[in-house]
Amino acid sequence: MDSNIVVTEGFGRIIEQYMLKDIYKYIGWSHFERNCLYNEAKIVSDWGLEHPDIVSNQMARYRNEGFPENYGLAENGVSIRCNTFEVRRLLDLWWFEYLRGARRDQLSFMYAVWKQKMQDKVKIFDCSLRDAPEFKWVQHQPTGKI
Repeated sequence: MDSNIVVTEGFGRIIEQYMLKDIYKYIGWSHFERNCLYNEAKIVSDWGLEHPDIVSNQMARYRNEGFPENYGLAENGVSIRCNTFEVRRLLDLWWFEYLRGARRDQLSFMYAVWKQKMQDKVKIFDCSLRDAPEFKWVQHQPTGKI
């Protein structure tokens, strides 16, 4: 959980409804503005959040592998997950892609879900963490220079 997320109420209901009934192995929430990692990649490059060549090469590789547009985009501020082999394999691939490509977790998570064929085990809620009743999103406080 990111430090700018506060759990409010209903969090236990999510675990009861989806995890304890063994429906999903991983739960997350949608990005607050976009639903496509290719669109997110453009923002990351345009805003200078990562070197454009790194982003471009990563997206070209995903396109060459057939990763579809508008597949979804998770915000990744909160995740609920089971400690199973298949989830560890998913997270390992996500981490590998993060280290191999752009240092922006949104650009590799949904690719990892797709690549590991975990679509039926991963639930990404249609709403953002900022809109989910189970959480309160707060702005990070500036810390100054270190």
